[in-house]
Amino acid sequence: MIAALLLTLPPLALQGAQGSSGEEPVDDFVAYAEGLEHLTGFQYGSGCEEIERWAERFSTDTLTALLEHDEPNVRAAAIVGLHVDRRVSALPEIAARIGDLEPAPPVRTPHWIADFQVDVGSGTPPRPQYSEEPQTVGGIASSIVQLYFDGAARGFALPSIRRAKRRTPRLRGFGDYWSERAERDACLGWLALDLMCAVRGGSRVDPEVIERVAAVRQRVAAIEDPYRSWLLLALATTFENEEFPLGAALLADEERLLQAGRAIGEEALVRFLSGESHGLSDPDCALGKGSRFPTGRIVLFLLGHARDLLPGTAPDTLLELEARHLAGESVGLAPRLPFAAWSIAAADLSGDRGAEVLVDALARYGDADVFDAQDQRAYLVMALWRHGGTEQLDRVLGRVLDWFFAETPRKNSYGFGRHRVANAFMNESWRPVLRAVVADDRIGTLDSFTFGRIAAATNHALGRDVVPWNLAKREGPTPESIERLRAAW
Repeated sequence: MIAALLLTLPPLALQGAQGSSGEEPVDDFVAYAEGLEHLTGFQYGSGCEEIERWAERFSTDTLTALLEHDEPNVRAAAIVGLHVDRRVSALPEIAARIGDLEPAPPVRTPHWIADFQVDVGSGTPPRPQYSEEPQTVGGIASSIVQLYFDGAARGFALPSIRRAKRRTPRLRGFGDYWSERAERDACLGWLALDLMCAVRGGSRVDPEVIERVAAVRQRVAAIEDPYRSWLLLALATTFENEEFPLGAALLADEERLLQAGRAIGEEALVRFLSGESHGLSDPDCALGKGSRFPTGRIVLFLLGHARDLLPGTAPDTLLELEARHLAGESVGLAPRLPFAAWSIAAADLSGDRGAEVLVDALARYGDADVFDAQDQRAYLVMALWRHGGTEQLDRVLGRVLDWFFAETPRKNSYGFGRHRVANAFMNESWRPVLRAVVADDRIGTLDSFTFGRIAAATNHALGRDVVPWNLAKREGPTPESIERLRAAW
């Protein structure tokens, strides 16, 4: 759906670099700014569309000059205009206003129950529709500069935060931040912020969002490889269930990311997996201890597409890297990445030996010192079924069943480990496992959440409510519900 919408867009001109060539007099903008009642959502441009439209009419120099205006409302509106129209070159001037303590238009927060009315005559006044929080011109500037700091690979902080963290000298200030970036045309952090502004920090897709993301894509496309391809991998790979993946999904689909990986080349990708530098000069792409570069997301994407991107890599190379990560050993510039994805990728590259590789990996992750070991084992079992569920049905099915009944979910942990595999029963390819689980004498030992998923998958497969899933989840595996499931199959 998203990909189809993107293909319909016409080419876009780059925006936000210089502003309009034919400027209007600033008096109207000044009058507009002086009348502002609030400034809300300016971090990602939500609610500041009118200021953005004003900013597009003026050059960076014109807006920057307004930062010296006598009226604080005008200074605040000029700061927001420079930010939402993505004038990164004006960031030093914005940072210079952090000490401006004059009041700016307040932050206005709506009350979602604003329409609630109390009984007439109760004597209690109706709740106001909005609440307002005061803010200063410098507070707005500070919030914007912090967004840029958040996108840096290394720690930067504003003066007040640095004073509070005197024992962490690695936190540097704006002068250090800008000295590393002043001569650059692009940085990963800037593009990531462009992307968040393009989607307004939210998750709603509409034509304007798609158009703004397409403009960000054009900025990335203008960059030369291999930097461009690394930027795409850094911007558009996501962790499972990531909270705000909309911008990433609109920026590049899976095929675009695969093209980026191929453009980088297998040799360079293997060096990256091995903890070596990618060779980029972008300070926001710096690797090593404490870096916020998304190494983990990129590694998971590369391993998840090993057949496409790493076809010539020896499986043992990946297994050796996995062993070092599991042991907590240093792997060059990479953070610790104890992912079952290493073994799954090795299995994908091992041909007929894939199932054997995964069985060995299950033993390694049985007592691994990994926070989410139960989930890593679930990923291995799901890959095992994918590798051997057809040609080696009997041998693999027995191992999958033994794991399924032996794996005990952590207390108060739902949707992970065995629960994740039970959710997969909704897929037709898992029907042999589902039927075998229902027939197995150990089904009565399962927790209620797992049993509820088994009931839901059976109902889905057979097209009728054999055992209502919510009843199964509430009561767990009773003799009556087990018998009904077995009879239905």
